[in-house]
Amino acid sequence: MPKPFEDAEPAVHILHGKSVEDLLLLIADSEKGYKQEALDMLLAMRFEEIYPVFERAVRNDDDADLRNGAMEVLVSFGAESAPKLIKLLEDANEEVRNFSAVMLGDIGRREAVGPLILALGDPDMNVRHSVAEALGKIGDRAAIPPLVNSLKSDFWLQYAAISALGNIGDYQAAPYLLEILEDENWSA
Repeated sequence: MPKPFEDAEPAVHILHGKSVEDLLLLIADSEKGYKQEALDMLLAMRFEEIYPVFERAVRNDDDADLRNGAMEVLVSFGAESAPKLIKLLEDANEEVRNFSAVMLGDIGRREAVGPLILALGDPDMNVRHSVAEALGKIGDRAAIPPLVNSLKSDFWLQYAAISALGNIGDYQAAPYLLEILEDENWSA
């Protein structure tokens, strides 16, 4: 009796010849199968050669699957993609800056802390929110003073800053967090 999938063609043969964009779409849609195989294929490629495809995908407002696949791969490349993502924190497009902050937080590299702290001054509130979350994920104590300063900002940023300070878990933030508790906007 044949075993299940005995006659199935190996994923490497099915994925052979697929474009980087096709592989990104497979990564974004795990229901198609082959997600891990497509990710492994991309991670085996030279980052510098395929990075332009990832950047175009992150900028693609029309195809969220392509963008999400690219973001997942950029995070998987980790330290290799961090310098490119740090550069994207200064992009003209606020969505690109936002996605970059999210990915840098997921990667968790300390080299991103300084640029992320600078990005707390971004003109876009959503970017500042994502930056605060990223700083909390990284957990570097150097982020405490700028995050404490963010407690004086808009409620949306305050929430992210409180969460980030909680993730960092340093006692230095306690007096500022207690002060927030006394604020009528935070009292239930």
